Amino acid sequence: MKEIQIISNPCGGDATMQFPPAIVYKNGKVEPSPNGDLDWRLSVPRGMQNKIFFRPATPPRRWVVFMFNSAVDQQSADRFIAAFVNRSRDHGIQMPNPSRSEEYDRTDINFLLEKIEFMRRNGVEYILFITRDRYDSLTEIKCGVVTQHIRSNTLFKSIGNRGAEMTLDNLIMKMNLKLGGITHALTSSAAFLNKNRLTNNIMDKEWLRCTRMFFGLYMSHAAPQSLYERQAQIPPNEPTVVAMTYSCGEPFAMQGEYWMQEPRLHIAKFLKEHVEKAVRLFRATSEEKRLPEHVFVFRSGVSEGEYTKIINEEGRQFREAFIAAADGRAECVRLTIVVMQAHSNYRIYPEYPRQGSASQQNVPPGTIIDVDVVHPTQTEFIFVAHKSVMGTARPIRATVLVDDEPRMSMDELEGVTNALCYAHGIVTSPISLPAHLYAAVDLAKRGRNNFKTEQNIADDNGSSSGSDGRGHFTNDGSVDYFPMMSAELANKLKYKFWA
Repeated sequence: MKEIQIISNPCGGDATMQFPPAIVYKNGKVEPSPNGDLDWRLSVPRGMQNKIFFRPATPPRRWVVFMFNSAVDQQSADRFIAAFVNRSRDHGIQMPNPSRSEEYDRTDINFLLEKIEFMRRNGVEYILFITRDRYDSLTEIKCGVVTQHIRSNTLFKSIGNRGAEMTLDNLIMKMNLKLGGITHALTSSAAFLNKNRLTNNIMDKEWLRCTRMFFGLYMSHAAPQSLYERQAQIPPNEPTVVAMTYSCGEPFAMQGEYWMQEPRLHIAKFLKEHVEKAVRLFRATSEEKRLPEHVFVFRSGVSEGEYTKIINEEGRQFREAFIAAADGRAECVRLTIVVMQAHSNYRIYPEYPRQGSASQQNVPPGTIIDVDVVHPTQTEFIFVAHKSVMGTARPIRATVLVDDEPRMSMDELEGVTNALCYAHGIVTSPISLPAHLYAAVDLAKRGRNNFKTEQNIADDNGSSSGSDGRGHFTNDGSVDYFPMMSAELANKLKYKFWA
């Protein structure tokens, strides 16, 4: 047996820098400088033209404001509503004034569902909640109405003297996605094309082409059962939540869904039926009315020990879904699956760090390492796409598990991954994960919140569900328990309702 040694100095490696994309709005682009710096802001100085969203959402025909427990005074609420409506119009959403604004003292879920259902029956399509505190129960979307929650401190900031426009812009970007809009698109920057002497816009024509479909797949696992529950062999009530997001006809239009399965199971079940539904929707919304020619999956929430199962079991379910959705047509769909490990032990920092803030001392956004320190037999790369403002940047380890012929080059894999970190649509900066996977993480949280809210409705009805461990859902050991829960908690909304 060889002796194990610990080296005192970190390993060195050669890194490359991915050039940021240009950010596309309806009335112009934000281009990075020749050295790769991107000054990306939605707000502009007075007198300049505001940036119009790439595809402004269709405004709700009727919308209302619900304020709870005197979260803000009426004068501040009126100022905020006026600023919210006017700023929405600045970005291309022709937002009408709210039909009504109401104030309530109750926040229990049954009361909220009753009010939301009443509004839905009266043609309300969007409800803005204003509260003093955070309430997970307000994430419930059972009634099929788009909702958005704003806390009072955020409201006051949006009408204050510092950072008001930026705060309003963040709220409106989120609303735009919830209502089906696209905040911005991406394209190859002029500086990137010039530096690489390219005449073909590689991002539009190759990397983010409209015939390529992107998926994000993430699993949120339940907490372990107590020792008593395990010894008594009580079936677990709380599920693992599987969240799947996907592009619809074009890379930046996104929808998603979640479902429930047995806890602690690390391979997604029921994947075939959901993927089939998604690729059929892609065909219905694409210009060519065809299935995607290439499906690119960003997968997270699994360890290295599960890689073989991902390749064999989830890969099989994707391929079966493609065949089922083809309806006998000769449509061949390529498949690529890349696993993203957000909690790897890798850390990357410059050999000669500069003085200054954390963002100045860290590696710049777009830093990628694909040699020296990566796995010797697997296709993988380690990257930092975001700007870290505290501590050492936590890199993402990307490992390619499936890549059908003709295989993607490393340049394309890395270029696509880095570009999609600029496609989140809610912030004007790159995020740490590709937008579709980041959205799947958020959607899994929404699914778990909805489960917990539904499970605790009995408490609002005055029952003692907490005392005997029984809530709305009780696992009787039936094989239909988790599918029935999924059907009851399934979302009724289109677009990126969970933004």
